[in-house]
Amino acid sequence: MTNVEWLKQYLLDYGPQPPAQVLVAGRARGFSETHIYQAKKALKVKTHEVSLNNTLPIVRLWRLPNARSTNL
Repeated sequence: MTNVEWLKQYLLDYGPQPPAQVLVAGRARGFSETHIYQAKKALKVKTHEVSLNNTLPIVRLWRLPNARSTNL
């Protein structure tokens, strides 16, 4: 499985995720941070910012471009 295939499947399986969590999961599968960011760019992954009950702190999530935005 390529880095692009992995990231796409990961975000399809788990939905929007914090970048740190994606990086941990990707490293566990043997991908470097560089490869994960290359896959992010190739898939045009969006960074979505949400806050719990419209208060701080703001949480950044990666999501596929065709995924609907969701609030925590």
